Amino acid sequence: MRTEQVLKVCANHWITTTMNLKPLSGSDRAWMWMASDFSDGDAKLEQLAAKFKAPELAEEFKLKFEECQRLLLNIPLQPPHKLVNTGRTAQLIQKAEEMK
Repeated sequence: MRTEQVLKVCANHWITTTMNLKPLSGSDRAWMWMASDFSDGDAKLEQLAAKFKAPELAEEFKLKFEECQRLLLNIPLQPPHKLVNTGRTAQLIQKAEEMK
């Protein structure tokens, strides 16, 4: 989704460990993946793609995406209400903010 006022692209979905980035049409500057998009409020499975100006930016995106997936593997499985107030959650949120 593109926000018209600031011309920034945003994706309103969670990154999960089951997502796979795939090159878009053999390009070294674009990735595609499947996600549950929440742009309209309700989750809808969508195929998303991101295209970058340079191959280096595409590779950086891939590395950050995969880093987020690795961080998710370190979260112990707990009911959501127990996970919300843990110090580990705060650390992961802070890391995610630093990656922006």
